[in-house]
Amino acid sequence: MVYLLLASYPSDAELAVGQCGSWCQGAVGASGAVFGLFGAFLVLQRRLGRSAAGMYVIIALNAVIGFVVPGIAWQAHLGGLLTGALCAVVIGYLGRSRGPLQPPDRRIHWAGLAGVCVLLVVLAAARYALV
Repeated sequence: MVYLLLASYPSDAELAVGQCGSWCQGAVGASGAVFGLFGAFLVLQRRLGRSAAGMYVIIALNAVIGFVVPGIAWQAHLGGLLTGALCAVVIGYLGRSRGPLQPPDRRIHWAGLAGVCVLLVVLAAARYALV
């Protein structure tokens, strides 16, 4: 999603010669999803009061590689990290159990995750509408 939001729309000159740059170029791979797991791990470790120092090092190293090595979509990595963290906030902080033996309210989790999906769709539609 962030890959789409940060992609620049091609100029008229680029479109005239059949080039559309990053706007029309797809991204392949699961690295955005892996970064989503990284983001979720950070949020949930904080929620549990545990250290995530090693994960910060892994994220920093991968971020540097994403900027140094050409052809890696750092925008997809950033989007995955933010989306994973947001989903973990929904699961970790919303719908807490009401007592020590009561399970958390899963309906709130599902509603929150649906809200994240709706937000992503709205952002994508707004990006295409503003071109």
